[in-house]
Amino acid sequence: MKAVTKIITPLLLILSAQAYSTPVYWTDWTTRPDANSAVGSINVGGTNIDVTLTSTESLYGLQTDCGTNFWVSYAGSFTSGTADNAPTPCEMVQFSAGSTVTVSFSDTVENLYFGLLSWNGNTTTFDTEISIDSSVRGYYGGPGTPSMNATSTGFTTTSGYYGEYHGLVKADGVFDDVSFTHSTEHWHGFTVGIAGLSDEDDNNQVDAEVTAPSSVLTMLLGSALIAGFSHRKQHKNKA
Repeated sequence: MKAVTKIITPLLLILSAQAYSTPVYWTDWTTRPDANSAVGSINVGGTNIDVTLTSTESLYGLQTDCGTNFWVSYAGSFTSGTADNAPTPCEMVQFSAGSTVTVSFSDTVENLYFGLLSWNGNTTTFDTEISIDSSVRGYYGGPGTPSMNATSTGFTTTSGYYGEYHGLVKADGVFDDVSFTHSTEHWHGFTVGIAGLSDEDDNNQVDAEVTAPSSVLTMLLGSALIAGFSHRKQHKNKA
């Protein structure tokens, strides 16, 4: 039975990790209509969702194509939590002055992922409960793991190179919009992604994508069991 155990154990570990991995549909930022807003879209299986971001203060900038890809990790991974993929390279809204930010969607979406970059000495509060999905040592330092507030609606990061938070924050539920406040620093980056649309058909599509690796691994597990018992039988016959 030891041979079977040696085969099954690593497969179960892989199966467990894959079963909870969620493909994230990230925003493709396209334009900045005025100093305080940015717009983009998210494509989910051919359905486009308009994304509008507005801030009570002027944005620092908007990155819509590649010059520098700030979404890099030098230690750790944006996908070390539940997300299956990191933010899209070179797509980012940049904040400087502290403000209240609202992100609105043209269709109801579920399970938000916020990509945050270089949130240094920042106090941030959302209008919904959140969780820290991943922390990495990114382009400007870190990992800068945030300290959550008592209501799990926000966090504070420390200052300095090691306080530079880069990572993903997650909010579970269904949303038409979401708002948060953040504090002033030189600049810090932001993007948003979703797990899918909230209607049943699109949820089924997302669930299928999440569970597909598990089905394959279940087949591999069955093959491993057969191979393990075959090995045990051959060993017994030789004895």
